[in-house]
Amino acid sequence: MSDLVPLDLDMIATCLRLEHGGVHINDTPPYCRVRFFPTEYIPCEMSLVGAIDGEERIILRLNAYTNVKIAEAQWGEAISRCNVWNASTRWPKAYRYREEHDQGVTGQIILDQQYFLRDGITPEQFRGLYRVIYEGACDFWVEHTKYFPISEDKQ
Repeated sequence: MSDLVPLDLDMIATCLRLEHGGVHINDTPPYCRVRFFPTEYIPCEMSLVGAIDGEERIILRLNAYTNVKIAEAQWGEAISRCNVWNASTRWPKAYRYREEHDQGVTGQIILDQQYFLRDGITPEQFRGLYRVIYEGACDFWVEHTKYFPISEDKQ
């Protein structure tokens, strides 16, 4: 196993490129994003984001979101489904996010996990953490796209 290295956006981008090829890197706020298009395993368009948070920049935040937009009338059901998921699944945690845009207000479910990494991380450890959110998000959406329509809007 490699030695621990400080949490760094370049390492995150490099690991994501090795796993999937194309990675979008944003500078402000800094994050890396990989976009997935529907397949047999991913029923909707999904983006996975890796970012570094916290005042000391030692918190790894990984989250996944999709093109599934949830109408305000379905927010109660979305929150209930997130609660059931969270009670039975350790990672990633799911929550409903409120989103305002030109067409009004919709909700989106975000799958999220965060790790406190004061001592750093190895690329192998990052890839393991990444696989947890990727596979968990795929499992969540395989189950839940039947309840929420998939939007044709691009992310």
